[in-house]
Amino acid sequence: MTKPTKAPQKAALNAAPKFANEQAERAYWESQDSAAHLDWSQAQRLSLPKLKPSTQTSSLRLPLCR
Repeated sequence: MTKPTKAPQKAALNAAPKFANEQAERAYWESQDSAAHLDWSQAQRLSLPKLKPSTQTSSLRLPLCR
């Protein structure tokens, strides 16, 4: 009798390091890809039924992509 085989395990997610301050955290995330810290297979769909459209305008400046 053979034992059932386990499904191959995914690579372990890296834990985000502790940061001394916000500047250090910002510098880290600017240079790292967050994909190593997220497991999208565990994501759940979110519903926000009570959201209402904003009545105020806001401006957002984005860099040009060339």
